[in-house]
Amino acid sequence: MQGFSDAASRYRRKIIWLVFPTWVTLAVELLGSWRYGKGTYSERYAIHLGPLSPLKWLALAAVVVSPMLIAFGFVIAFSRWNVLRIQKGWLPMLLLLLTISLLLSTFSCAWSCGGHPTWMGGYK
Repeated sequence: MQGFSDAASRYRRKIIWLVFPTWVTLAVELLGSWRYGKGTYSERYAIHLGPLSPLKWLALAAVVVSPMLIAFGFVIAFSRWNVLRIQKGWLPMLLLLLTISLLLSTFSCAWSCGGHPTWMGGYK
């Protein structure tokens, strides 16, 4: 039984790490959008990244990759169903986390890839 418990915690950690980029990129998008909304054509409110400016493009790449990572998380959850079901309460929580993350990543993709990603204007 201990082997199943160790495997379940390993799969649980893997799934949590797979949804992590979705939440980070959503936070970056919301922060950039908030700063962009304060002064659309002004750099006064923009967050100046300086030499770290390529991080905007890394965030955009994470937006595109996040749905695939979540799909992989669903594959792990459904393929390891019996192992994850050993610990009570974790499987429904993981499925809820994956579902909410998938919805958020879909919103994030539509926002970032649907024309003009306004959140990028909040970073200079």
